[in-house]
Amino acid sequence: MGVLWPLSFLSKETGALFPLFALAWELIVRRSITGGLDRFARGFSMMAGLTLLAATAYTLSPRGQWLWAGYELRGFSLTERVLSEGRVLWFYLGLILFPRLEAFGLYHDDIALSTNLFTPWTTLPAMAGLMGLAWLAWRMRKRAPLFSFGIAWFLIGHGLESTVLPLEIAHEHRNYLPLFGILLAGAWALLYSLESTGTHKTIGAALATVALAYFPFVTALRAHQFGDEVRRTQIEAQHHRTSARAQNEAGLSLAKLPESALPNSPIHAFARGHYELASKLDPASKLSWLGLMHLNCKAGIPVERAEIGELSRRLQGNTLRAGR
Repeated sequence: MGVLWPLSFLSKETGALFPLFALAWELIVRRSITGGLDRFARGFSMMAGLTLLAATAYTLSPRGQWLWAGYELRGFSLTERVLSEGRVLWFYLGLILFPRLEAFGLYHDDIALSTNLFTPWTTLPAMAGLMGLAWLAWRMRKRAPLFSFGIAWFLIGHGLESTVLPLEIAHEHRNYLPLFGILLAGAWALLYSLESTGTHKTIGAALATVALAYFPFVTALRAHQFGDEVRRTQIEAQHHRTSARAQNEAGLSLAKLPESALPNSPIHAFARGHYELASKLDPASKLSWLGLMHLNCKAGIPVERAEIGELSRRLQGNTLRAGR
């Protein structure tokens, strides 16, 4: 642990969460098996608590202010991000349990920010629901330790990228590690239902059969979209009409086609439409405006001074935003 754990989070930041996963295992599963906490578990709990306190003190100290500097490059505040992430976690949960093709996307900048607990109205229920999940994990720790551990794993897995750090609001790749917890909880529920009799067993078998058929089907459709860049970007732009990034990428993929150099071709018109929509959705966007100018150059259409002036205004008046 003294060697491989530091190497893990030096390779991928989420490796820093390993002690919390181990702590959840000790406090929930192993405690249920042994009937209590042994010396290692008590010592590990104390070390984890002291480390958490030290990390919190560091982030609040002047030396730790560099962690919050990223908010200067974002279009949202710390409070707005924390409130929004409550809804985002339920979005992630929905992608696991009820995956819908139209919900997937490389970009999710179309998710509305939560400015307070009541705007959007789903903010407060989302936060209350997360507290309910945490309560359920605590409530079930003795009766169903694997189910409880699965919920804890999901919440811990999102503890780094879906809380206070100034990262972008949502990305699907943040869900790949936390989803193991939901799958574990679901596997426990399935085994419990199959060991029962009557209705519970029938419902469990039916849900498992539907999942084994539906999940690979959605995966195959998503893989088919990724098989062609133009197809993927056009479908995502259709499903995420208010995503400036999805619209810009859809325009870029079409602009790479030879037909985009023909000013009267449908490809040119569609690419222009995507760029213009992206520019309207994000008034700070520079890439979409550059894309429009590049598209004009390819088609032999002179770039007007007004377009150059607009790009200059955007470069001077808006902060260049970071990714991630």
